[in-house]
Amino acid sequence: MSSPLSPPQRQPALPTTFTPPGSCLSDVYQFLTTGVATVSETESTDTRTFYELGARSSECFPPSGYLPWITNQVSSSAYYSPGVCPSGYLICRSDTIAVGTLTETRATCCPNGYACQNQSSLLWYQDHMCTLRSGDGSPMSYTATISGTVTTLTQTKPWGLNAYGISIRWMNTDLPTATTAPPPNPAQPPAQSSGLSSGAKAGIGIGVTVTVLLLIIIGWLLRNALQKRKQKSQKSEISDYEAVPIKAIPPPPELLELDSGHLHEMGASQ
Repeated sequence: MSSPLSPPQRQPALPTTFTPPGSCLSDVYQFLTTGVATVSETESTDTRTFYELGARSSECFPPSGYLPWITNQVSSSAYYSPGVCPSGYLICRSDTIAVGTLTETRATCCPNGYACQNQSSLLWYQDHMCTLRSGDGSPMSYTATISGTVTTLTQTKPWGLNAYGISIRWMNTDLPTATTAPPPNPAQPPAQSSGLSSGAKAGIGIGVTVTVLLLIIIGWLLRNALQKRKQKSQKSEISDYEAVPIKAIPPPPELLELDSGHLHEMGASQ
């Protein structure tokens, strides 16, 4: 009989995306299993073969985590928290559980294109959480070990392929807080783009600067020309109406008085 499942265990966190080698998601292997299986509500012990995706290598699973073929744990007993699906995997099933005031999400990650396993009648269904069925009998190459010899074979009949899933959990508090921009002020219309590229804006800025400099130079030249013209006009007015220097006025002639001692009276006529 199969061993009972171990109690739930919290595995290491998987906060970043783990990327397994490409062969883990492409190579197929055939395995033999012996155990108790339930078929049509009847338990029986037998040996069967099944196909499994990826090599049973630690490289195919996140580091410091569980190896499902060794611990034989299903999603309810081994998980990563907080965790995200590895690269090449998608969530095929999830549910939420209230834990006090928090909400915990539990999800199963399967390789891209695989569905969650919903059967338990066969032994390998209990620990392989993911499945893929051909349905059309398309050929599938796989690696098998026969009498100790590793060989590559091809299955041409309809087949089913199993894969180990990865169980993750996270709380709503584990998610980064989204930063939202404040709503626009209704009194102010939203800014509209000018539709100009950075290069065009730079060209316009340079053109405006050059124009301003030219205007300043022209203004300076006009100002100098006006000043020179004004100075020349002032010099012309001074030469036309230049004041004549005042000449010295000669003193008035002296008045000479006659000597009174030499006065002779003229005799009266007889």
